[in-house]
Amino acid sequence: MSEPSDFPVLIVDDDPEFNDVIRSAVADVGLGEVRVSASRAEAQKLLSSGFAPKLIFVEINLDGLAGLNLMRLIRSGKSSADADALIIIMGQALNPELAGRACDVGFEHFVRKPFAADAIQKWVRAILKNPTRFVVGKSYFGPDRRDDSGAKPYDGEERRLDGVKPQAGAGAGARPPAALKQVAKPEAAPKPAPEPAQSQEAPKPKPPAAKSPDEAAAVAPAPKPAPTPKPAPEPQAAPAPEAATAEPPKPAAKPVAKPKPAREKIEVAGTAPAAVADPGQAEEIAAKQDAHAVWLASRGAEGEKADFADADLSGADLSEVNLASANLRGANLQDAQLVKTSFVDADLRGADLAGANMSEADLHNARLRHANLKATLMGEADLRGADLAGANFEGAQMDGADFKDANLLGAQIHGANMLGANLTQKQIDKAYGDDATVLPPGIRIKAEPDS
Repeated sequence: MSEPSDFPVLIVDDDPEFNDVIRSAVADVGLGEVRVSASRAEAQKLLSSGFAPKLIFVEINLDGLAGLNLMRLIRSGKSSADADALIIIMGQALNPELAGRACDVGFEHFVRKPFAADAIQKWVRAILKNPTRFVVGKSYFGPDRRDDSGAKPYDGEERRLDGVKPQAGAGAGARPPAALKQVAKPEAAPKPAPEPAQSQEAPKPKPPAAKSPDEAAAVAPAPKPAPTPKPAPEPQAAPAPEAATAEPPKPAAKPVAKPKPAREKIEVAGTAPAAVADPGQAEEIAAKQDAHAVWLASRGAEGEKADFADADLSGADLSEVNLASANLRGANLQDAQLVKTSFVDADLRGADLAGANMSEADLHNARLRHANLKATLMGEADLRGADLAGANFEGAQMDGADFKDANLLGAQIHGANMLGANLTQKQIDKAYGDDATVLPPGIRIKAEPDS
């Protein structure tokens, strides 16, 4: 992070207690001037007086849609704040409909109240380091993981949502904030590398004389000098270093295939900021993951099955980690990043996953009895054969999820979004929902569900 003091901060909330918590957290991070507004009107006055915050905290439930409308004002570019300013929304809950609207406008993270100063510090540091705007699409709600630079094309099998475009508002929101261009590492630098490689290959074609007379005349100035064929043996000895530099795809693929460093940098919400964080817990998590990977690869002959029962993993980033068959019973995974994480056959009974991002997670045959999945993001999650009896999905985003053969007996789905999900009327009849539950066409909530 370069020059963090150049990041003025605006807090828009009518709760002085949480405003003080954010003030304290931001001061410790070392950002710029901090100003507080208790209403949208006060915030608009500040934004019309020349104050240009680059980081904005907004209570999303402020006076109905006041918080959302303020975000729209900022994104429109009609205020002194940059249109791409970083926005963190906060609140005790995030209504599914309001969440969709907020995603259309674009925000970086949602923080649930109550929160502590160290949790705010964690998210602020993470956002300044790697801003990821939340977007909403046809079958996805969560952080935008697309790489607009195109420096790392996807060459694997069919990619989910590869062809799904975000809604109108999300397109603008998916752009990296202009305020952080100086903070982000330049990715365009490696691009010019292939150009010299091509220029080096230019002298290789020696048959210019075979071309038409016009083409030979145009190319004549370069190959005319006789010394070019003479040093031919010399460049033949030099191709070794040239070949090493002319192979950018290999080194580019290496950092992508290194999961270990990412695991070693796991941060857990509720701990001290990165500089003072307890490294022991992060190392323990990484060690368990590595041992579990060995256990899975050897089918239990080596390594050790991961045991996170009753562990505090709130806010941890475990995206794309293989935790198949792991023991996570009663674990605290609130607000954790679990995108594309594998929980096949895992034990998550009684686990607290409220607010976690489990988009595209694999929960095939997982045990989630009485788990708390309130306001969890589970777009396109694989829940085939999962035991979801008594689980709380209130306000969860489960659009496009696969519930084939899943047990929903006594599950709470009030206000949940299950549009496009693969499920049956018989499954819904065993769950408890309300008029706010969004279901696929042809499926409805019954007044008295079967027991």
